Amino acid sequence: MNEFNEFGNELEIIEQSDLYKQNLRQMREVQDLTNEIEVQNINSIIQFGQKASENISKISDELLASIKEVKAEEASEMLLSLTKIMDKFDIKEFDNQKQPGLLTKLFKTAGDTIAKLFQKYDTMGYEIEKVYILLKRYESEIKEANVKLKKLYDGNLEYYKQLEKYIVAGELAAEEVDMYISQFSNDMTMNIDEKQMMVQKLEVCKEMLQQRLYDLKVAENIAIQAAPMIQTIQMSNFNLLRKINTSFIITLPIFKQCLAQAIILKRQEIQAKSLKQLDDKTNELIMRNAQSTARQSVDIAKMASGSVVAIETLEKSYQTIMKGIEDTKAIQEENKSRRVENTMKLEQIKSTMKRNISGV
Repeated sequence: MNEFNEFGNELEIIEQSDLYKQNLRQMREVQDLTNEIEVQNINSIIQFGQKASENISKISDELLASIKEVKAEEASEMLLSLTKIMDKFDIKEFDNQKQPGLLTKLFKTAGDTIAKLFQKYDTMGYEIEKVYILLKRYESEIKEANVKLKKLYDGNLEYYKQLEKYIVAGELAAEEVDMYISQFSNDMTMNIDEKQMMVQKLEVCKEMLQQRLYDLKVAENIAIQAAPMIQTIQMSNFNLLRKINTSFIITLPIFKQCLAQAIILKRQEIQAKSLKQLDDKTNELIMRNAQSTARQSVDIAKMASGSVVAIETLEKSYQTIMKGIEDTKAIQEENKSRRVENTMKLEQIKSTMKRNISGV
């Protein structure tokens, strides 16, 4: 039953295609295209349909030029820079420094160490800003590429429509040549040698025209295949943009906040220590132990809350799997459509061969 339905759908598609082709044959624009073919001029056949490719060729050149301008290593440079910055962040550096024996050591040696620490993380802040700017530029380049891809897609669609018209016009011209061959063959008033030369010339013209029609049909097929390819590239760019916006652009501000909070907390800790150095040594040690315990509790609490990230990872993994399933279904549907399309083309080829055989 399913095979019968598929066969019925294929027949319906073929009928719709034939109806569309009949409508093209009635268009004045298509009929005028046949005037580009001159039997006496072989070059007119060779160049037939060439105008249709000018726009798509220009758009393709623009896209290729823009792709060459974008350096592929920039993405690697971006990721490498971000990784290096992340590696520099060490939470242990914010732990209590080695306890000095004297107040002078605390205010001098420890002060110098903290100053170097602040300088390091200030530098990291500048480096993060550079990565952020690089990400924004990369995002802008992807958006520009998508605009050009849209232009290429529209140009390809227009190119395909023009090819359809040229193919139908070429078929009309071939029918006209057949008519002339029949007329000359049945003309009893012409000299036999002259008639044979004229018929032979028309046959050569017909053969060249058929070859040109075949080239145009190949180009038509390529144009059809180009559409999903362009859309696939657009989807890949969309995924890159989504990755930048949801991962990097969100992660960088959070990372900067963590740095700022860590430095502020460290400064507060230093200020508290400076005030408490005047207290009794025992009280100082007790307070430091309390602070160490509190920090460890905070760190443990932060580590315990890390399960949220794992859940998000699982959600992303699930979404990736579902996306793969959807893509597979889309490919299956595309293959099904392509089989239908190829069936139509096979029918067209068969019909053409039958006509050619009948003509012989």
